Amino acid sequence: RGGTKSRMAQDCVVGDVNSCGSKVFVMRERMKSLEQSIYSGIEKSIKDLDVSGFLSVPSKWRIKHKTGGLMQFGGLQNVIDMKGASAFKIFLMEEAARTKLNTIDVLGPTLRGIEGAELWWLWNPESSTDPMSQEFIVPYQADLDRQGYYEDDYHLIIKVGYEDNPWFKHDSSL
Repeated sequence: RGGTKSRMAQDCVVGDVNSCGSKVFVMRERMKSLEQSIYSGIEKSIKDLDVSGFLSVPSKWRIKHKTGGLMQFGGLQNVIDMKGASAFKIFLMEEAARTKLNTIDVLGPTLRGIEGAELWWLWNPESSTDPMSQEFIVPYQADLDRQGYYEDDYHLIIKVGYEDNPWFKHDSSL
């Protein structure tokens, strides 16, 4: 906690939508309202980065950009509904610690129609036995402990914590 991984992801997707017109699907396993998402954090990144061309459309759970790019927000109460969600460059899953194995298995093949499409998972690990840890931490634990990251042709896994945040000791809210 306190490593600013969500802020980094928010800034990156804002930049990608702004410069490339990318489509980003921002999701959680369970999400009943925009208040349960990083919607407001992304709006703050847009303001802090001082980029123009964005239009928030809360009634449609999206933020559009003049390039045609957008950030769509949603929950995965029924992950099968995501099977038709092609043409997104990035699927950003926040609070992914409790993501079900079925969700992990369904989202991968859903990335289609866009060259270089990516799944981004953001979470604070809770248990080495949960599906996210079994899929993305346990097999790469030695590299993560030694280097703080693991990378191959299909994965870039970065361990981020409060010690990586240079502002941590100066921010009393953390």
